[in-house]
Amino acid sequence: MLKVVRVTTDSVSLQWSAPYSDGGSPIARYVVLRQHGTTAPAADQWEEAGRVTGAAATTFTVQRLREGTPYYFAVYAVNRAGNGDIIETGRAITPKRVISTSCHSYRRSNRVSRF
Repeated sequence: MLKVVRVTTDSVSLQWSAPYSDGGSPIARYVVLRQHGTTAPAADQWEEAGRVTGAAATTFTVQRLREGTPYYFAVYAVNRAGNGDIIETGRAITPKRVISTSCHSYRRSNRVSRF
């Protein structure tokens, strides 16, 4: 499963799980793909967004994205046996400004209320 863990105005951080089986050969790297658009991704239109070396490295931040533009993301493992199955985000992810939901502190009045 490919999970989106953080979205900013120009990046998306992804996390995934290693494949159940490596086919008898250790994973050498993961290849992260991206595709912009609002329609379902086409197999021939993925572009490489980056590579992560080693089987234990299962996170990657795709940078230099355009704010307001929807993107699909995918990842596959590579080893001596070849390329693994592609896992994709189930929907388009749009980089955008995150609105803070932190609590605001209010100044308390020093007046005493009388009932």
